Amino acid sequence: MSTLKLPPMHPMLGLFLRLTLAIAVAIVAFVIAVSVTAFLVKVVLIAGVVAAVAVGGFFLYSLIRRRAQLPTVK
Repeated sequence: MSTLKLPPMHPMLGLFLRLTLAIAVAIVAFVIAVSVTAFLVKVVLIAGVVAAVAVGGFFLYSLIRRRAQLPTVK
């Protein structure tokens, strides 16, 4: 039996196909998660928003604190 030799695939095409497959699987998993456990998804989204606000607040606090420690030019 002879094996069929395919021409080599371009690396970007392989990356595109893997990313497309990963995104399709993520969309399907998200749709299933929303339909099965809508409450859990809502909790995760709210926790994500709260975490984003907390990290943003910490960033602003550290930015203001860092500026206060800089020497002033007289």
